Amino acid sequence: MVTITGNLNTLLGLRPSRSFTSGDVKVTLVLPVNFTGNPNRTDGTPMRPLILDQDVSSDGSFSALVDGNDAIFPFGTLYKLELAVPNISSRYLLYSIVGSGPVDLSSLPFMSYQDATANFDQVSARITEGF
Repeated sequence: MVTITGNLNTLLGLRPSRSFTSGDVKVTLVLPVNFTGNPNRTDGTPMRPLILDQDVSSDGSFSALVDGNDAIFPFGTLYKLELAVPNISSRYLLYSIVGSGPVDLSSLPFMSYQDATANFDQVSARITEGF
């Protein structure tokens, strides 16, 4: 398991001193397009359904505990982070998280992103909503 951390101010490009009365980070495992079945850890143990809703503190920071992408079968999975501050900004970011962590997503390059208003189906992946 890897602890991921981040800050909405940084990830959404907002001013650093912004204070939040609400904000949300949703973490979802994204599977390769042609994969069928359920993902597992590479040691063969099943994964729990992975959709995490994380609260955001008043300074915009958050943290979550996830399996590293290098410890998940099938290979080629990604994590989709949905970042949202109501009436301010929202965005999808795709990450490959490897190693032991902790990992600060504010300084980790993301694989791709879509504004929340865009069609996420453009990404060639299938989102697992509760396997």
